[in-house]
Amino acid sequence: MSSEIFRDRTEGATARRQDLLRRRRDEFVMMPHAIRRVFVARRARIAASLAICATGAVFVTTALSASFAKAIASHMPGINPAVLSTFVVAMWVIGALAFTLSRARGEHQFAVQMSKYVLPGEDLDHDLERLSHENPDDIARGMAHRLEVKSAALPLLAAGFILPMTALYIYQGIRAGGWPSITDYEASLVLHTKAFVGTAIAGVVSAVIMTRRFARLPAVAPVGAALALGLGIFAIEGTTWLAGIALLFATAAAIAWRLRKERRLLETEDPAAGSELFTIRGMLRSIASAARTVRKHAFATQHRRIFVWGTTALLVLFGFTMAQVRGDRNMPNKAAARVAPQVDLKTPVVMKSGSTYRIEHMGDGRLKISMTIVDSQPVDIAFPGVATIPPTWAAKLDVHITQYASSLRVTAFPDEDGARVETLSAAQVDATFSQAACDIAMHDLALQVQTQVPGEYTLYVTPVLAPAGC
Repeated sequence: MSSEIFRDRTEGATARRQDLLRRRRDEFVMMPHAIRRVFVARRARIAASLAICATGAVFVTTALSASFAKAIASHMPGINPAVLSTFVVAMWVIGALAFTLSRARGEHQFAVQMSKYVLPGEDLDHDLERLSHENPDDIARGMAHRLEVKSAALPLLAAGFILPMTALYIYQGIRAGGWPSITDYEASLVLHTKAFVGTAIAGVVSAVIMTRRFARLPAVAPVGAALALGLGIFAIEGTTWLAGIALLFATAAAIAWRLRKERRLLETEDPAAGSELFTIRGMLRSIASAARTVRKHAFATQHRRIFVWGTTALLVLFGFTMAQVRGDRNMPNKAAARVAPQVDLKTPVVMKSGSTYRIEHMGDGRLKISMTIVDSQPVDIAFPGVATIPPTWAAKLDVHITQYASSLRVTAFPDEDGARVETLSAAQVDATFSQAACDIAMHDLALQVQTQVPGEYTLYVTPVLAPAGC
């Protein structure tokens, strides 16, 4: 009897561990496929979102910094590359590539982690404790649950970068009735840079909110969808900056709906769950089931009146909106726009040096500029009605001098590198300047005059804007 106390327990413990390992391996084989699918899908969403956010940050930097944009353009092929449009395409390509690669790595990581769990370790007692209190299903569910917050917040952050630009491309494609012009799309990206930056900031705020539990509840899906629909209608009406916010609400609704579906998959006990193959018949069956559910809830006695009135209001508002859009589309659009100032400068503009100038609109497209120059300092003349050359447009200035005390040095577009200078006098009374805005930099529409002889000077300037064809 006394020998029983000092008997070695290793043999029994080893046999116990082997028995537990067999059980856990059987459970691993019978584990629902849905758990693995949820884990892999969440890892792929996280990787794709990080790739899109990184590319989107470079896009914002390029849009805000002209020097950085020129540096990027210098390394791209072509005479006038579409830098911003290239970054939009890069976001989709890099995001899709990251999504695909992450799915493959996720499958491998899941298999490795679960294989380590059902393999024996070096510590016998630790294996007994681990295998006795844990099972593969719980381990796999825990791995998937730990990715929920990141898989919800990061896609919303990425949506703030990529969706507004994509929506703009689709909108221009609809208006063009096909593939939109890359030149026009590049110009639109430049014009809406502030809106894109604002949407990106809103995406950051939304991603932070999404880390809270209440923002990931199933009730967020219908609320977000309703807000997205309402803001989208206002955006179509003309408040275009609301389009980005509407897309963020729609993304939040889609994420909440997806999380609800994934939680349901994680709680399933059916080993075959998640292994279904896509079929047309199955898709039609799912659509029919969803339609029956919507009809059941929509036409319930307590919901019927709300559904009917809400649907009627949305249809009326949508019809009115489409009529407005169609009316705006049918308005004539001039290919070349002559700059016609809306107001005349009745009072002279006084420079710091004491020189003055006054601009009068002559009614035939010409501007009369009357100047009193008191010293040799340059006089900067800004045109009323337009301050810069619109992207993808070209400006031409026809300058004619009628009154002068001496020769007058005239520089058009003075902020441009290598701006051309013409000297107007009795020997040369006319000069023509032109400048095209074919890049994303801002091009000021202005004149600069200078003379060594103070006196009265009069210029007639005819500014014309036309598409640059770049």
